[in-house]
Amino acid sequence: MTRVESMENTTQAINHPAKNNTKIKRVMLLLIVVIMTSAGIWYYLWIRNRVSTDDAFITGHIHQVSSRVPGFIDQVLVADNERVRQGQVLVKLDDRDYRVAVEAAEAALEEAGANWASARISVPLTLTQTEAKVGGARAGEQALIKSLRELDESIKSAHHQSDRAKALYNQAKLDYDRMSTLYKKQVVPKRQWDEAESQYRAADAAMKSAQAQAEAMTRKIMTIKEEIHQARAQVDLAGTGKTEAEGRVHTAKALEAKTKGAEAALEQARLNLGYTEIKAPADGFITQKSAEVGNMIKAGQPLLAIVPLHNIWVVANYKETQLAGVKVGQRVILEVDGRPEITLNGKVDSIMAGTGAAFSLFPPENATGNYVKIVQRVPVKIIFDPKPDQITALRVGMSVVPTILTGSKN
Repeated sequence: MTRVESMENTTQAINHPAKNNTKIKRVMLLLIVVIMTSAGIWYYLWIRNRVSTDDAFITGHIHQVSSRVPGFIDQVLVADNERVRQGQVLVKLDDRDYRVAVEAAEAALEEAGANWASARISVPLTLTQTEAKVGGARAGEQALIKSLRELDESIKSAHHQSDRAKALYNQAKLDYDRMSTLYKKQVVPKRQWDEAESQYRAADAAMKSAQAQAEAMTRKIMTIKEEIHQARAQVDLAGTGKTEAEGRVHTAKALEAKTKGAEAALEQARLNLGYTEIKAPADGFITQKSAEVGNMIKAGQPLLAIVPLHNIWVVANYKETQLAGVKVGQRVILEVDGRPEITLNGKVDSIMAGTGAAFSLFPPENATGNYVKIVQRVPVKIIFDPKPDQITALRVGMSVVPTILTGSKN
């Protein structure tokens, strides 16, 4: 371009300023539209992967500390908001009554144990004596039974002898009577009659002797049977010792049970004595302390609470329409109203199985006909990432604004 042409163009620009301003305005407007569109797209992409709510609070475990036994408070060893360790003694009760109870239980156990030991010793001795008596009585009975059997065989032989002697006697008597008749008629000589008389008298004596022997054996059998009866009575009498021993066995078992009951009573008394020292169930900070020295408390009466601030979490009540992309394990940014200088990170731990209204004291009854649709809220549990220094600065009940990054990988 020549110098002349350049000068001509400059002259034309000077002569047409309105036309140049319009072009500039168009460029600027286009630039603004591009910037706003880009910002809107960026904001949409940024906001669609985030869900937030201001209906969220810090919560945690609250350990209500109470006494297991009644009594008067003797010492209170902690103050409000004091930090305590698990197992630390918090409150002491007056333990004098419980010490006396332990001593009484120990004495009862000693007495029951002595009675049980005595019963254990007497049972074997009684059994041994009983077995010896029963054995002796049975041996005597068996000896008598043996003698009876032998006599049974002997009496049979004696009866046979008696029957044979009686038969001989009868024959000798017939011969004697016949011979006496013939002798009176002087048919036979006196010598034959004397022989017949002599045989008759000998047969008579033999028969009486055999009968007497059989009768004696019969009486002896009766005597032995009576002795056997008495021996069996002795066995039964000796057996009563076994019954007595069995009774002592049952007595020993009862005393054993009583001893075990005394042991349990002693253990319970010792436990009650130990319960007079009320200890911290967990690490944490003292809250809601109502225990004072001299107060009479009942078993189960709350005395104070312990809040472990190292184990707290957030319960965020999200609208049901916000939970489409929320999953367990997603990252969360937590802003605490009471500590605006810090920003904490966490993750979604779990989502409640129902809405808050479903588990309220008076859940809504939508079947009555007066139904108004209300967007429900579902509690979501959010746990903090481990940062002990920052977490211990928080308190249960503080308000939190959690933002769940739904685009993050769980």
